[in-house]
Amino acid sequence: MAPRAVTRVNEPIIQIRMRANVARARRAAATLLGGARVGILRRVSPVQPTCRGITALVIAAALTACGGARPMPGVPPPIGGPQGGTARTVVLELPRLDGTPVRLSDYRGRVVLVHFFTTWCTPCLEEIPVLDDLAHGEQALPDFVVLGVSLDTTPEALLPPFVELLRIRFPVLLADRAMLQGQTPFGALAAIPASFLIDPQGRHVETYVGLTPVDHLRRRVRSLSEGGR
Repeated sequence: MAPRAVTRVNEPIIQIRMRANVARARRAAATLLGGARVGILRRVSPVQPTCRGITALVIAAALTACGGARPMPGVPPPIGGPQGGTARTVVLELPRLDGTPVRLSDYRGRVVLVHFFTTWCTPCLEEIPVLDDLAHGEQALPDFVVLGVSLDTTPEALLPPFVELLRIRFPVLLADRAMLQGQTPFGALAAIPASFLIDPQGRHVETYVGLTPVDHLRRRVRSLSEGGR
């Protein structure tokens, strides 16, 4: 797979905007994290054969990150807590920004969380460091991997400063065309952020729509690592 060309951008401006959004995100997400721990921004249903669904998510996220965190007409109430998985063995291969392919099967034998996000999603900005610590922090869960999937439509410009600013250590992959249209190997993408838990055998066992319930995730990962279901 050929590497994507990296677009040259005015990095100082990107950095300033990103820092401002991170600061606003942390203030807004502090309330979310103290409550129901969900961060649904907008559903994608039905998915059209264009990028309109994900574009709506990105716009909604951008509005929220810019301070417009008011209920939007027609948006269903947030959903919290884990949902069931498909129990299917998932095949997934996506590139990093430099074109290096990453396969889900490379992590067979470990528990994997596939996390869909955008750089402008307010809850994503607060959640990503938490997930990163679960996989790479001082008290990281053993045999646990996080794979981030960016749904940004201009990742070449947005991802490098975003990854640097949040100090993301887990692999960040680029969504394919189908994912940008709301379709994933785990089923339709209903909202962002959204995460999918994969057991050591490569099966999709659980879905989290909105902010991931961290305490539940810790227990689930330990159980799956020990051979539980």
